[in-house]
Order: sequence, then C-alpha cells, then structure tokens
Amino acid sequence: IKQVGLVVEGIEKQETIYKNIRATTNPKEVVQDGIGPDLVIILVKSPNTAVAAEKVKLILGSVPFKQTTVLTLQNGIGNLEVIANIVGDKPGLKYMQGVTDHAALIVAPGRVRHTGQGNTTLVGTDSNISDCTIRDVFNNGGLSTVVNPDLESVTWGKLVLNAAINPISALLGLENGQLVDGTNSRARSMLTKALMEAVTVASARGIRLPYTDPVQKVENLARMTAKNKSSMLVDILRGEQTEIDAINGVIVREGVKLGIDVGMNSFLLKNIKNCVEPKM
Repeated sequence: IKQVGLVVEGIEKQETIYKNIRATTNPKEVVQDGIGPDLVIILVKSPNTAVAAEKVKLILGSVPFKQTTVLTLQNGIGNLEVIANIVGDKPGLKYMQGVTDHAALIVAPGRVRHTGQGNTTLVGTDSNISDCTIRDVFNNGGLSTVVNPDLESVTWGKLVLNAAINPISALLGLENGQLVDGTNSRARSMLTKALMEAVTVASARGIRLPYTDPVQKVENLARMTAKNKSSMLVDILRGEQTEIDAINGVIVREGVKLGIDVGMNSFLLKNIKNCVEPKM
C-alpha cells in the first residue's frame, strides 16, 4: 500500500487507486508525530477483537491523551465489551458501536473488492456533536450513514440478518444472491428458518428491530450483496476461525435461556464449528 497505493475494485468493475496512504502494521507508527487519533475504527473478525484492542491500547497509551472515539463496526454481539475491557476507561475516551451493510473482499495484499453496497448505522444521537461529526465524515466520504440511539435495535438488527445469511452461505458454498434467487430451495428454507428463530429471540428480549419485515429485509440485503461471498464462507475456504460464536452462538444461548426453539441456529452453530479445525 505504501509503495503502489490501495487498489479498490468497485461494484461496477472500475478500479480506483488511492495513493499516499500512511499504512503500517506497527501501532506506534500511527502516533509517531505525537498526536493521538480523533477516531479509531475496529473492523476485524470477532476472533481477532482482543488482539486489535491491545493494539489500540498501545496506540492510545503512546501519546498525551485527547478526545478519542473508538468505533466498532464488527459483526456479532460482544465485541464492544471486549474492546472496552482491554483498552480501559480514560478521560476523553468514548466507545461507539455501529453496523454496516457494505460487503468487501480482500483479493490480495493492497487490493480490495467492494462486493456490496449498503448503509451504515452508528449508535448515537442527532444532538451529539461528536456523533454527528463522525456521521458526516462517513457521508462526505461516500458512505451513506445515519445515527440511531437504540443500541440493541441497531446491533440485533444486523445480528439477525448475519445469523441467516452467513452460516448458510458458508455451509452450502453459495454467494449471497444464490440464497434468494430461487435456484436453491433448501438454502431458502434454511435461511427463513434461521431468520425467524433469531427474530423470535429478539422479540422475546423486548428488542424492536429497525425494520418491520425481516424476510423482505434479508432478501433485499442478499440481493444488494448478490456477488459477495460472506465473510464466514471466506473464513472456511481459508481454514480460519469464523465469527459463528458471536452471531449464531448468541442466538442459541439467548434462545435456550428463554425456552425458544432455536434448532436451525443450533445446527448451523455446530456444523460451522466442525468445518474448521481449532488452531492450537
């Protein structure tokens, strides 16, 4: 990235090269000028959250402290708590949760393919200057972004969709669009079953999802990201640990506590775990 720039393959197959990027794998180089960041975004897979949080802690501990927001846009539930526990509580430090419907794939080092257009939602309010500033930065950069004050609505709204799309596309080896295009009735049946179990769990917890028709929402998302291979499918193809515990694992644990049938989510949780050998 330093030498030739970051290549982004767009949805319409166009290529854009972004140059003069201060890319690094050394956290201390981020603050080598002695100035701390205004915003830190964590967007790694959930099994890597703790490692990323340790690097953020190192970054923030290397400079005099200032007003900094640490934002997670990760899939699943529980990442924000892991980050906060590791980075800690400091004056001026704010933690922020969000979700995004955008889909992308790392094709090669320094090359990313944008495979799905979508919206980004940040947990915040229109009356908070910091929240609005981050929202506006995203919008000005071409990422359609809104704020929503309901944390559980935002996080569970994305969780429910991930629980339906990701593990089924991974188990069956399908692109997102193939789940809803009518070519695979088994995939469609599994998708609907996993989705409605997750919706039932959310409802029992008193969570108001940010959409009125979950089936239509998941269909629209799958179509918007039709050519995308879900992150869970990519993980399995690479032999890497998946985010299944932070997604379907949450649905299963909450469903069992509430006495709700989560048979499809339990099936997906077990079989995705069996797809990848644990790394010792």
